[in-house]
Amino acid sequence: CVGCVWFFCEVLVFRLHIRRTDKLIVEASLHELEEYMYHVEEYYKIKELNGEYYTKRIYLATDEPTLFDEARLKCV
Repeated sequence: CVGCVWFFCEVLVFRLHIRRTDKLIVEASLHELEEYMYHVEEYYKIKELNGEYYTKRIYLATDEPTLFDEARLKCV
């Protein structure tokens, strides 16, 4: 699940909900963090092309605790 949400005024936060435990057993295949981040980057590029500039902020929700460390290492 990906999407954007506005908090307060003029603060854009891109939200990611990445499920890695229960969904992988039956319903879905594993997608690496880079696959999600590609779409985040594309979204911000489109905003910049439209003359809109924002600090890149991501709200990450996940059931896999190690994903937070992975995100810190790869996406900062």
